[in-house]
Amino acid sequence: MSLSSQRLAAVPCEESPAILHTALLKASDCLSAHWGDSAAAIARITRISAEALTVERVGVWLYHAQTAHLVEANTYVLSQRCHTSGRQLQTADYPEYFSQQATHPHCRVLESTTARTDPFIQRWLIPRDVGAFIAVPVYQRGQVAGWMWYEHTGSSRSWQSGEQTFAISMANLVTIVLQQQLQQQQRLAVQQQQHTILLGEILRTIGTVPSDVALLQQLAQQASDLYQAIGCEIWRYSPGAAGPLKVVVAHAATPVDPSDEATLIL
Repeated sequence: MSLSSQRLAAVPCEESPAILHTALLKASDCLSAHWGDSAAAIARITRISAEALTVERVGVWLYHAQTAHLVEANTYVLSQRCHTSGRQLQTADYPEYFSQQATHPHCRVLESTTARTDPFIQRWLIPRDVGAFIAVPVYQRGQVAGWMWYEHTGSSRSWQSGEQTFAISMANLVTIVLQQQLQQQQRLAVQQQQHTILLGEILRTIGTVPSDVALLQQLAQQASDLYQAIGCEIWRYSPGAAGPLKVVVAHAATPVDPSDEATLIL
């Protein structure tokens, strides 16, 4: 008996809803514990899912933005206790399956791959020894961004209603992670735009003679707040001076933990 079949026999999770509930709570903690690190959050969710359901592989596959293929964001392999990522699947190779998925994106449950003629099952699932399968869509910007796949290997499996609900709930957590990732990207884009405008204003102001110290003080304050820094110092090189001269110093409007202190030179 293989390691994976031993684990499947040892933990009949359909009889242990408490295991699934505890796992869901643990996975929910990833949203805060791995805020800003979507890769780590997704990796944690796939592992918790595989261990709770005793499924050999649980993976998140996301659509590539420019091309018609899926990219493996993360898959946890239970028997090997490891993660894989980076593989690609050409959706054009399975037009019927993915066309149906795109038209009706909902949880799809397959309890057996035997006697199935679908090319996706024949050429993708069966060669990977998948005997039962659940696919749940994950979303970003209100559109299907990919799928969370639960691959039970070696035999068919009757997925219990609690297991299916759990699978959907974990995919919903991935959707939240993807939304957090999008929000972070948007926030960084706005910050970069503000940085460009602010830096340009500082350079224009400090280049005048004499410099408007009051305006520079205000700009330094804005820079300090933008980067959530303890403070901001503006220095200027002057002709004939041995080194740069400090023009203004501004401190953060909101107290910052001194242990987070770092230096950013713009």
